[in-house]
Amino acid sequence: MRQNKWLTQFDLLRILAALSVVSIHASAKLWYQLPIRSADWVITNGINVLSRFGVPMFFMISGALLLAPNREITVKELWLRHILRLFIIYVIWSCIYGAIGYYSLHSDAISWKDLIKSMLTGSYHLWFLPYLLCIYALLPLLRKWIRVADKKDLQYFLVLFFVFSILKTTLASFIRTPEILAFLDSFKLELAGSFTAYFVLGYYLFHVGISEKWMKRLYVSFPFFCILNIAFSTFQNWHWEELTSDFSNTFGLFTMLMTVTIFLFVTKKTFQKEVSDKCQKVWKQLSLGTLGVYLIHLMVMDLPFMGKLYATLPPIVSIPLVTICCFLISLILATALRKIPVIGRFLC
Repeated sequence: MRQNKWLTQFDLLRILAALSVVSIHASAKLWYQLPIRSADWVITNGINVLSRFGVPMFFMISGALLLAPNREITVKELWLRHILRLFIIYVIWSCIYGAIGYYSLHSDAISWKDLIKSMLTGSYHLWFLPYLLCIYALLPLLRKWIRVADKKDLQYFLVLFFVFSILKTTLASFIRTPEILAFLDSFKLELAGSFTAYFVLGYYLFHVGISEKWMKRLYVSFPFFCILNIAFSTFQNWHWEELTSDFSNTFGLFTMLMTVTIFLFVTKKTFQKEVSDKCQKVWKQLSLGTLGVYLIHLMVMDLPFMGKLYATLPPIVSIPLVTICCFLISLILATALRKIPVIGRFLC
């Protein structure tokens, strides 16, 4: 049952992360259109900021599972079962989004050369897959390092991540002087300053952990992380009189703290008691569709009735409603695609 509890915890985290990614894009539809000092924009920005934990959460989940000491995975299995599958999925969906995007702009006259270029470009939200593939390629080396690294080694790596990524990103978001930004940007620590660090952070929090005292402090502080993230993000946009998500992005201080707190709460606190088999099956089925939701949801979000929801309802209602509708419709489509014999697992 312990293994089932473990998987159920990560199933729930995947669902929350997928919902948050859909929410980011659902709120972005209005974020760029509303007057920056209007109440509706503040609400839209608040929803967008609170949803920013999704992408780093996906990396943390992968790190916690794939770097697990008892998880055995060969290089051959890694490339054939994981990397190759995700690469094929990425190519297929890049072609689909590229073709749809190109045809919507050039339906009268098609240039095959430009169509192929558009298919190679795909959609902006697909960046996640090649990035994840690159981390997967490093997995054998990361696993060997994790195996010999002690707690202090891991803490040192995460301190570097905090300083060279989180603090630097947060500080840079308040600066507009090109010379100072160039100075900060010259201090690069690629491995510890990238999503690979979130990968390692997921492993550390789940398999090594932090003290109960620090967990309680994070839980108590969580509302303040959310409020401060919204407040500083709003202030930054108003102050510069331009749209920017620099402060609240995935490497922003409060976004990182929000992500860590949610991860710890779900993995350490949510399932203190045994979970029923029925509940496990429900979470598992929802979780299996989250990759498909990630891939499909932008297409669903462009359906005409979604535009009507935005037009007829205030943002505080329309954004959550669009998020839920997109998630459910995408989940149904993803489940259907996965059931296609042979090719289903290469679609989502």
